[in-house]
Formats: sequence, C-alpha cells, structure tokens
Amino acid sequence: MTKPIATAWILLFLGTPSLAVPAAGGRLDGKAFHIEIADQTTQSCSREHALFQTGTFESMECRRYGFARTKYESLAAGDSTSFKAVAPSPAEGTNTWAGVIKGDVIHGTLLWEKAGQTSILYHFKGTALPVSKWPKELQKQVSGK
Repeated sequence: MTKPIATAWILLFLGTPSLAVPAAGGRLDGKAFHIEIADQTTQSCSREHALFQTGTFESMECRRYGFARTKYESLAAGDSTSFKAVAPSPAEGTNTWAGVIKGDVIHGTLLWEKAGQTSILYHFKGTALPVSKWPKELQKQVSGK
C-alpha cells in the first residue's frame, strides 16, 4: 500500500490521525458481541457471535467453515476503537473483518475472498453480549468443554 493511500485509509477509517492512539495488544480482549451480517447483493441477513480474547478475534459461526481464530489489530481514536482481523480457512479462503467499536456498539465490514469466486462484501452491526448470555453450544466452544 502506498503512503498516500495508507494515510487516506487512516483518515477515512479512523478520523483525525492526531487523535488516534495505537492500541496495546489485546485492547479489545474480553469483548463479545452478537451481530447481524447483511449481504447487500442478496439482501440476506445472518446472525453471528464474535469474541475478542487473548489478542485474538474469532467469529463463532464462521468456525464451522474452518475460519480460524486470528490475531487482530486495533487503534483507539477518542472514544472509539477500530479493529482489523484477517481469518484464514483452508477450504473457504479468507474473511477480512474491519470495524469500529464505540461503547457497546460494533459495526463494520466483512470481506469474504475465495479463489475461483467473486469476493463478497458484507456489512455488520451489533451490540455487546457477554459470552454467559450466548447459546450454550457456543459457550462450550469458547470454554473448550
């Protein structure tokens, strides 16, 4: 990425760079969300649970398609924190999550890229929901029990 493009991305995604403060590793750890993902092409919507823990991001419903827990990057700007996580799947390609969290609200985009097919851009939004309020099946997956 060239420097002007990178700077433009930072300005558009995060706001004024002088207000942006690099996040320490794991700034979002412990945050959990229930989100809705919309496919603008088909107008379909699905529900998802996402978790930040130990410096990683995981999309619980995408787990069944082989998308792995992955490290995330984050950047604080004022009272918001932006994040990006790139999750690979051996069979399904790559999911690139990019979003902003402000308080208990999360929103952003999910780009699914897979060889041999057109990339799909989704938009998501949601609210904080503690893992203890997630469906029991997902709680077991998180705890490993």
